Amino acid sequence: MESPTDAGPQYRATRAIIDEHTWVSPISSTIERVSSSSWTYKNTRYRFAGFSSRGVPEGIDWSVFADWYHLKVHWRGYIPAGVLSEVSWDTVGEHIVYHGGSQRFFLKGGIAKWRAACTNKLLSYTRLMAKFLGLEKDNTPFPSSFEISSLEARCALETDIFGIMAASRAHYLDLVGYYCWIRKAFKSVLNLTYWDNNHPPDPTWIVWENAPAIGYLVDLSADWEIHNLPMWRDHRVPFHYIWSSELASNDRYRYWDPEELGAQDETVGEEDENKTLSSSDPLRQEGWKHDEWLQQSPPLDENEPLGIFGRNLATITDVSYFIQDFEHWIARPIVTEEELRLFEQLFYYEDKFKPSNSRTFYRHRERTTDTTRFIATHFVEPHLQLPQYLRERYKFRYASLQSSPDAGGHVPLLTRLGGAPENRSSPQQATRIVSLNDSEDEYQQRQVARIHNRRRSVSPVAAAASPSSSELAMQGRRGSAHFSPARSINSASSRGSQSRVSLAGNRVIEGQGLLESIIPNEAEGYALDLTEGSRWSLRFIEHAIIRFPVISSEWRIRAWLEHEPYMPITTLLSKAISAHIPFRLEIPETDLQFFRRSAALYSDWERNAHRYYHDIVQERLINYNENGVIYRQEYELSVMELLNRPNAGAFLFEGGLLARIARRYSSQDLVTRALKGPSAAITLHGAGYFTAERATRREHVTDFEKLILIGQSNPTGHKTEAHYVFPPPQVFRERFAKYDGIWNQDCEDWIQQRFARIDENIIEARTIRGWDAELWKWRRHPRFTVAQWATVAEEMITARGASWEGTPIRELFDLAHEENSWSEP
Repeated sequence: MESPTDAGPQYRATRAIIDEHTWVSPISSTIERVSSSSWTYKNTRYRFAGFSSRGVPEGIDWSVFADWYHLKVHWRGYIPAGVLSEVSWDTVGEHIVYHGGSQRFFLKGGIAKWRAACTNKLLSYTRLMAKFLGLEKDNTPFPSSFEISSLEARCALETDIFGIMAASRAHYLDLVGYYCWIRKAFKSVLNLTYWDNNHPPDPTWIVWENAPAIGYLVDLSADWEIHNLPMWRDHRVPFHYIWSSELASNDRYRYWDPEELGAQDETVGEEDENKTLSSSDPLRQEGWKHDEWLQQSPPLDENEPLGIFGRNLATITDVSYFIQDFEHWIARPIVTEEELRLFEQLFYYEDKFKPSNSRTFYRHRERTTDTTRFIATHFVEPHLQLPQYLRERYKFRYASLQSSPDAGGHVPLLTRLGGAPENRSSPQQATRIVSLNDSEDEYQQRQVARIHNRRRSVSPVAAAASPSSSELAMQGRRGSAHFSPARSINSASSRGSQSRVSLAGNRVIEGQGLLESIIPNEAEGYALDLTEGSRWSLRFIEHAIIRFPVISSEWRIRAWLEHEPYMPITTLLSKAISAHIPFRLEIPETDLQFFRRSAALYSDWERNAHRYYHDIVQERLINYNENGVIYRQEYELSVMELLNRPNAGAFLFEGGLLARIARRYSSQDLVTRALKGPSAAITLHGAGYFTAERATRREHVTDFEKLILIGQSNPTGHKTEAHYVFPPPQVFRERFAKYDGIWNQDCEDWIQQRFARIDENIIEARTIRGWDAELWKWRRHPRFTVAQWATVAEEMITARGASWEGTPIRELFDLAHEENSWSEP
């Protein structure tokens, strides 16, 4: 990528023992930059934990200290240290105003406008750069969205304003980091296209580019296929990793061994015992080595191409060409003649007849001693072939190893689809095999025609809906307008109209089959209409934004539209809530004014409910009781009291087991209240779940309220563990395989047996281990795999348009459709 010409002085590598771990810093001090809590905060639950009630980060404050590298927020190491020095960016009480008349808190007008102006300006510029570079095509994550209008929100709780300030500051910092990352990682491209002449950056932003960066914490063993340590080193972005005996005994990591780096030990009063093996170590094979990318580089005599097509290549029909940029990466298609011609001189390649005719080049297996000089001499745009550029541009789409495979999840689901030789294809290419008969433009034209022919809009409004530009990573399906393309490949195999074998066609068929399989067959399955006798509030749906807590929920809900594309929204939502599919309907904080009433219009029941939301009522769990009659009575009384709270309608949107239990022990009134929208819990008492990043609020039930519903019971007598009348939701989802995100007849049969036993005063309460064992018998029931859901998602997006996640419902459906059934208002 870029050479470190003006990146500042070269620092000596250092190491230090911190909290019993040996940390290494190749270009900076270790003892001054790595805190003793760094290892503690490695778990993603800290990395994306959000903020406390006063706006303080729950995990590492990545605006000050290096945080663990994660693809979802890959730019954060580039954030300049101390970049937000203005007081207006501080999360402090001095910026908050309280209005006694309305009893609402809000941010000072000047602060809100200044933050909004700064954010909008930088957001527009970074989006423009990302679009120009075509980063969305490669699933490159973009900073998550923030609702700018939330800066003007008026909230019942002061803590909500602290949350908005913290989220606003974090969003702006992410934009700063993203800006600095693009400006350094793609500097050559921007310079060669005279970007700054046409789009001059703000002078303040230019200062950021030369400021010291905060840097990264890196897990070498987990991130070895996706890190870009050489680029960070050249850009003077500090990075720190833990060195262990396991890494020292593995030759893959030898390049970054502190002994190889000559790292100075900064530990005070201690000796570092983690010495590496010597260069005569038998792990180091003669002539073989591992490079700075931690990939194995065979000697030149091992890189003689394994070609089987030979001189008959011109007679072989439909040959597909790929290149694997780094070891273990998914191979990507080669689409220009220039690349193909030069790659044959530079890299080892392997030909295969099955599953289709293909030639795959391996960039890490070089055939020359000076590949860099050859590239600089022979390629029209040599910077596009440099390892640092390739690593940073394509790792979001082609790296086969996921960084930190935990709950955070850093890459959109669709990026793991593939189908090149031995499944080494591009997710974005939707498993097509690139033929030399076709140019990239011709293929794109056919794809557009195919999508156009298959697309059906669910409503007149939906046809015009477009994906949010802030979600570049998930919805990047357009061709890029970056760089001048080289000549497209035109092979001798273009003669005639021979039949072609296309894995893409098989993939489409598979996707359509899986999509058909999730469309509920109401004649055979569970088809109770939970909303019969109740109607959705038009005002509620006009302002509602739909979200999906479970990734399969969206595709299950949208599947109904496959056979009935013009189904009205009230019918679709009724089907979803009746099938206990989990989904969320959020309301922008600024729109809650349309749901509030004067105090006199709230009932006594609604006003008295304040005790549930202001810690006046001491929540308690029931006790385990050997007497089934008493046990049942205590359980049902606690549940009925719970479901009589204004916020209880949220249980129906939780879906699954919780929704089914709530329906069992409630009347139709609970459904009616849920369909009306925000209850008094939100509009009068300021409760509900508030998301500062989006400035939205939704009806919410707490974890403790969920425990009450499933009947968690305190141990009594000889019992030493908590028991549960119904299994905890997580255990139910993981073990009862017949439940796969939608309530079906099998689920209903199972729970009816439970209800029947309870009606007979037989309370078969179990511990968590007991429920785990009880539900284990259903573990072999087939479920959709993650890969199958990914296929369904791609098929749905290709045929029906972008994801609905985070979209106002009014932008998806025609609310004036005559078949909608609304309540008033």
